[in-house]
Amino acid sequence: MRRATVVGAGLAGLSAAVRLAEAGFAVRLVEAAAQAGGRCRSYHDPQLGRMIDNGNHLVLSGNDAVARFRAAIGAATPLAGPESAEFAFHELPTGRRWTVRITDGRFPSWIFSRRHRVPGSGVVDYLPILRMLSRREGRVDERITTIGPVWEKLLEPVLLAALNTPPAEGSARLTANLLRETIVRGG
Repeated sequence: MRRATVVGAGLAGLSAAVRLAEAGFAVRLVEAAAQAGGRCRSYHDPQLGRMIDNGNHLVLSGNDAVARFRAAIGAATPLAGPESAEFAFHELPTGRRWTVRITDGRFPSWIFSRRHRVPGSGVVDYLPILRMLSRREGRVDERITTIGPVWEKLLEPVLLAALNTPPAEGSARLTANLLRETIVRGG
């Protein structure tokens, strides 16, 4: 039997272990923490006397990998979340609050509405997202300009959370995949 070792039992490591097991590998899973789940876990806070969710993950309808993983492990409980793709932002330096409202479907009608898109942005500011979608190698900052309201207020924070690395230095290919499965796919 073929053997494989997966280092890290976060969601990505667990998913990789399941896929390897489905492919016939004997999988050894190595995790430094006392529990699986990585940053996505809950714990009991004795001071508050309640469970705290730590490391919640953003799962949009386009994330087919999450659906496949849940099906593979037999997860039956539906995911909880809002009915529509609305993302509230709070700018710490200015105290300004605003919401991006991504419309359902692949046509990005939300970028044509000042109430739905990033404040201070225009339709043309979203063109770099289209440039990112071709699957060329390299870093993000080699593919698009990393300045402006769409980058600074939407893409940079989302990519930082998803790629877990400085977004401008991140992989252009991974970023393209992420954008294709989320923002570009619609709510």
